[in-house]
Amino acid sequence: MLKLAIIVLDGCWGSQLMGILDFVAIHSLVAAHHGVPPGLEVHLYGLTDGEVRLGNGLSLPVKALEEQPDPQTLALVPGVEYGQLKQLLDNPALDWARLGRFFRESQAVLGLSTGTFMLAQSGVLNGGQVVTHWRFAETLQRRYPQLTVSHQHSLLEWGRFASATQLDAALTWLAQRLLASLSSHVVSQSLALTSQNGEVNHTLWLAELHRYKQHADSAILELQYFIDANYAKPLTLAMLAARINASESSLKRRFRKACGLSASRYWQLVRMARMKHLLLTSDTPVDDLCCDIGYTDPRFARRLFAQSTGLSPRAFRQRAKTLAIPP
Repeated sequence: MLKLAIIVLDGCWGSQLMGILDFVAIHSLVAAHHGVPPGLEVHLYGLTDGEVRLGNGLSLPVKALEEQPDPQTLALVPGVEYGQLKQLLDNPALDWARLGRFFRESQAVLGLSTGTFMLAQSGVLNGGQVVTHWRFAETLQRRYPQLTVSHQHSLLEWGRFASATQLDAALTWLAQRLLASLSSHVVSQSLALTSQNGEVNHTLWLAELHRYKQHADSAILELQYFIDANYAKPLTLAMLAARINASESSLKRRFRKACGLSASRYWQLVRMARMKHLLLTSDTPVDDLCCDIGYTDPRFARRLFAQSTGLSPRAFRQRAKTLAIPP
């Protein structure tokens, strides 16, 4: 079972922490509904034993970091109010080497928003590529010149270390780790219900496609975001090639090299991901949903969906229908 170690510091943004905990709670309910273990347990850690005061004024008990984390540990550092964060970063009494060891021995680590500063301060990101909230990008680059701060991604992975600009990107990262041991149906439903009930971005339904964006071709990445936003429109290869001033043959070659699949296949996966989300969050008739995501032939769309998920759209929706998330 994966162990989610959330590093909670004084000044931690309560909305980010609670958003993560909401997702974990909803995911546990979904997993129980399907008769499978959640595959995840949560622990709140601080730099020392005691209480931390969140940015919203609430206090939470935390335990000190373990000397040696479990090999299945996922470490996540939510954002911290920058004034409080600066005090932490400038405090010579804090054992940054210990925090660095904890990160290095964890299976994977993510810094959310200003939480990325903590990873950088611990020394695990030297020479790496990172993202943070746009407001603090220049400060991060100036303070840690050995890093490359990207402005193109909301979630960026550099080996085992990742950084995210906002909550939905962090949940995308967490969902990807759960997909390694749980069915996509369980994880998709958890994300859909979190999006429906929590304060997260409306693009969370794209989480399962994030793995196709881990490349360095900025033009192809921009094209993927264009497809994400225009999936229901009648896109053509010529139209996509024109957007990046490339020939169709060049686009085919570059897209497959960057993403590991064709542009048309990526477009199809975006549509299927959107259909899964709509099936889980609305009562719209299936044939209408097929049209909403851009297919003129509902039978063709239903067949694609069954090939993608192993279930018909109706069965996919029915499996989730009896699960209710309390307000």
